[in-house]
Amino acid sequence: MLISAVMCAPWPGLTGLRATLGVLGAGALVYSAIVFRRARRQLRYTPIASDWVWHVVLPALAYAAVMVSGVLSAQGSAVFFVLAAATLLLLCVGIHNAWDTVTYLMRYGTHADPGSWIGLAHAPVHLRKQSISFGSQSVPVHRPQVSNRWCHHA
Repeated sequence: MLISAVMCAPWPGLTGLRATLGVLGAGALVYSAIVFRRARRQLRYTPIASDWVWHVVLPALAYAAVMVSGVLSAQGSAVFFVLAAATLLLLCVGIHNAWDTVTYLMRYGTHADPGSWIGLAHAPVHLRKQSISFGSQSVPVHRPQVSNRWCHHA
C-alpha cells in the first residue's frame, strides 16, 4: 500500500519519486537481511526450503526490484512494469505468509514458543493442540501423518 501511495502522490518531477522508491527499496532490503539473520540465529526450528523462499528470498527480490525501479525510473515508463510486478509479488507473498501463519495457529494453537520462527511446519508434539474448543464443546483434531508439510498426506 505504501508503494501505491507513493506512486499516486502528485510529484512535481521524477527526482522525488526516484529517491523515495530507492530509499524504500533499500530500507526493505535491510529489513530482509535482518529477517535472514534472525532466522539463522534462532535454534527452535530449522526453516525448510519453502520457508526461506517465501519469507526471505521472494520479499528480497521484490524489494530489490522496487529499489531498481527507483534508480532506473528516468530510463522510461517500462521500468514501472517492474515496479508493478514487485508490488504483485509482495501481495502474493503477504497472502501466502498470512495463510501459513493462520494454518500454523489453527494446527498448533497459540501456545507455541514465541521465540520460534514464522512459517513453522513441524512443531514439537507437546505444542500441538489435541482439540479445538467451540464454546463449551471440544472437538478432537484429526492429524493424518505427513511426510513434508501439512498438504502431503502419507
